[in-house]
Formats: sequence, C-alpha cells, structure tokens
Amino acid sequence: LGFDVSVDMPTPFVFAETQARFVFSVPSALKASFEETYGPYVTCIGRVTEEASLHLRTQDEDIHATISELKQGWEQTISRHM
Repeated sequence: LGFDVSVDMPTPFVFAETQARFVFSVPSALKASFEETYGPYVTCIGRVTEEASLHLRTQDEDIHATISELKQGWEQTISRHM
C-alpha cells in the first residue's frame, strides 16, 4: 500500500516532530461519520492507495518515492555511518 497526500505547509513542517498532529486512516465507508464526529478538528489530506509508492505534495515540493526506494534508504543509512 502507499499514499497520495497534499498538505498546505512547507516540507520541513511535515516531518517535524510535534505532539499536536495525528494521522488517521479511515475506511471510505466511515469517512462521513468520522468527519461528522470530529468536525472542525480534522482535515482530509489524502488517501491510501493500492500502489507501493508515496506521493506527497507540500507548499514547496512534490515528492514521489516507491516503498522499495524508501526501504533501501532506511536499511543503508545506519550501516553507512558505522
């Protein structure tokens, strides 16, 4: 699985650690009920996709990556620095 997300903020804000943001994955059949329950406290920013890739649009970047590319980068990062 992957995702297609668009946010109205600069890229560094997306990856900043904060205690004020949460990401929920809600099945399509429950989207209306979820939004009705949480109203002004939630914003739909995208959707889960069947493709094994990520697409993130921010105010300053359009980022595309496959899961395998991200996994390879994650697996090689520690060993590169040791």
